[in-house]
Amino acid sequence: KKSQEKIQNYALKEKINQAANKAQEILKTIEQDPKDLSVARKFMVVYLDGIKEVINQYNQIDKSLLDESYTQRLIELLEDASKRFESELEKLKSNEIFDLDVQIDALKQQLKEN
Repeated sequence: KKSQEKIQNYALKEKINQAANKAQEILKTIEQDPKDLSVARKFMVVYLDGIKEVINQYNQIDKSLLDESYTQRLIELLEDASKRFESELEKLKSNEIFDLDVQIDALKQQLKEN
């Protein structure tokens, strides 16, 4: 949130809001069904931390040194992230991947025991 407040570009701020809203939906879904945590670990560690780092770096650079292409690239990145977050959310809601993961782990455990 603090990093976002420093951004003056309206379009970029909107894309950050969209991605953040999708991320919050995912976190709420995990909160409601904690067994989804294993499925969403990559989302939380890789995507959220990565976006946070990129935004922090963007904020630290003097904007007079950046041309519009950097802002556009960041907007495109956030659009891609929002799409990925939507995909992750759908996976979590369907729990298909989680169910498969559980079945694989259970079978793997049975194979070790026999």
